[in-house]
Amino acid sequence: MAETESKLVVYALIERLRMKFQQLHHAVSGDDDLLVSAIDRDIQQSLHSLLDAHAATPRELHQQLRFFSELIRNEADDAQSVKRCTDALVQLLDRSFRRPGSDMGRWLAPQRSKPSAVTATDDMNLYQAMLDAMCDQVVLVGRDARIIYANRAFCIASGLRPLDCIGRKFQELQVGGDLAADFEWRLLACMAGDASFGDSREFARHPHGDLSPVELQPVFMGRGAAIGAMIILHQPVSNSLSMTN
Repeated sequence: MAETESKLVVYALIERLRMKFQQLHHAVSGDDDLLVSAIDRDIQQSLHSLLDAHAATPRELHQQLRFFSELIRNEADDAQSVKRCTDALVQLLDRSFRRPGSDMGRWLAPQRSKPSAVTATDDMNLYQAMLDAMCDQVVLVGRDARIIYANRAFCIASGLRPLDCIGRKFQELQVGGDLAADFEWRLLACMAGDASFGDSREFARHPHGDLSPVELQPVFMGRGAAIGAMIILHQPVSNSLSMTN
């Protein structure tokens, strides 16, 4: 039977078999050999149908396994019947648990669903709100070092609107401090996954001598190479120290 059979098929086959076994018991008691043979053939056909039926739910699979187990117990004095039912039970177990794409594996596997467009938009708005709430300046750049996002603190420091920052080189808009000479190398190393770029974060010096720690983090979207980098310009060291005093 196909896997798309109605969920009532398994229960219907089991109830039919229970009724046939009762008829077989009465036929054996009445010494009606012809009726016994006819019912036995019907039972064998129904057993094959039950074995071929694919359970649509874990409950149906439980009913199948339980029924074949009951047959093994009830037919304990008939070695041939026990062997036949045991073979069917093993086949059912293997099909349901061991084979790739088995029913039980499918039921137990976590369901993966793609986020809806609304959820994705909500997430992006949340991330943007979190970055805009930071006191540190945050800029996202692509692999060409051009800005794709700048948070509120950076826009205030640079005197530009967010849209005015997009598409421009980060080095063009870095105001209020001079970046270290090896900044561009560090940025490329960051996006290439080179850990050596993080040896020192203090490489932006302001005209009055304060050091601004500049942190670089690669940005990934799924698996594969980084699609860009996050540049975080922390508060100048002297300002941070004065705030704690």
